[in-house]
Amino acid sequence: MFKGEIKEGVLVSQGWGTKCKDLDGYRKFIGFKLLALAVVAFLSGGVCLYSDYVKPVPASIYLGVTALFFIVLIWFIAQTRKAQKLFFYS
Repeated sequence: MFKGEIKEGVLVSQGWGTKCKDLDGYRKFIGFKLLALAVVAFLSGGVCLYSDYVKPVPASIYLGVTALFFIVLIWFIAQTRKAQKLFFYS
């Protein structure tokens, strides 16, 4: 259940959870981005597990999914830094 606080160490660094100026705005800003990262990570993991245990996946698909994961990861890092500037710094 939502307690109205940010989990430190997961989305923000330790000690930053209480410094958020607009908690609802931060949740709205980062929520979809976190969901997108989770979906791509789940897809990447699923392709890797399928390739390891069921049937080998062509290298182009395997590398494509891995590249997609890293692109989304870099995008997510950039968005969290933008969120820190908007919602935590003065």
